[in-house]
Amino acid sequence: LLFGLSDASQVATGSTRQAGDEEMLLVTESGEVTTARAIELARQAEDEMVSVVSTGDIVLQHEEGFNFAGETKVTNANQADIFFEYWDAWHIFLWFNNRPGGMGQYLGDGSIENINEAPSGGYNLLEVHMHAEEGIMHGLYAVRTSEGNYAVIEIVNVGRGNIRIRYKYQPDGSRFF
Repeated sequence: LLFGLSDASQVATGSTRQAGDEEMLLVTESGEVTTARAIELARQAEDEMVSVVSTGDIVLQHEEGFNFAGETKVTNANQADIFFEYWDAWHIFLWFNNRPGGMGQYLGDGSIENINEAPSGGYNLLEVHMHAEEGIMHGLYAVRTSEGNYAVIEIVNVGRGNIRIRYKYQPDGSRFF
């Protein structure tokens, strides 16, 4: 609502460019009017839009897990978002449900490079169990951590007593990478 105008022809249209040190009027979502320097508003908008996605390549040994938030290997399954166990060629496990609320789901085959978004639903308490004679564990998996954040992993290789995984982790709670 504009006051002091007699008709619509007095309303300016279009946009203008502000110098970084000039003050601008800002109307907040609650309707409050304030002023701020243009450069400060641009930095604030950039900070709010930037989301850092962690990526990595890790090798887990028998009875070793990974905590995405800390980007650390752990030996306590209760601290891990994923946990690996290799007992022998007949008993190979990757657990996705070690902490309350942590879940996973199989996404199929492919490359992690092609994954830009984790699914919104379909997560379960997941245990991947493989016998060596049935083939190598492989594929892409989505992980919802107990904190409600999302990751995707690609199983690259399973060796004797170890597993190599590539991952993307989104720490801001969104499903986008």
